[in-house]
Amino acid sequence: MWEIDELQKDAFDFIIAFDVAEHMTGSELHSLFAWVKGHLSKKGRMILKFPEGTSPFGLAAQNGDFTHVTTLTRLKLEVLCRESGMALLSYKDDILSSNSLCSRGLPGIIVLKAIQFHANFLKMMLRLLLYPLSRYSSFATNSIAVVADESYEQ
Repeated sequence: MWEIDELQKDAFDFIIAFDVAEHMTGSELHSLFAWVKGHLSKKGRMILKFPEGTSPFGLAAQNGDFTHVTTLTRLKLEVLCRESGMALLSYKDDILSSNSLCSRGLPGIIVLKAIQFHANFLKMMLRLLLYPLSRYSSFATNSIAVVADESYEQ
């Protein structure tokens, strides 16, 4: 997008890149963050979703696709933010979702909520158990990061 002439004059409230960043090289990610820094509005944010690189559950998606060239983690995003004058506002697990369960009405939504609760409980237990080994371990399939200019005020 940093090469598209029509986008060079605009400022954006949101730049959303779901399942994009893992397809970019480190150099392209640096270019993306530099471009975003110059093209977010004062209250603008960039939202990224990608396979979680510190999770055994995210690595299956990351390594299962030849077009995935960069494994992303919270620490890598913090470096990208710091080097580009951006701030990492939020970094969370992507919530488990299911269109097929939700399409079944209230019973499907209840089942999905039960699965989400169970998954979150298991993740919490794994974090407690493995924290001494690696405090940066995650058990998310995907992570969602929200990034803004470092001068952003919530």
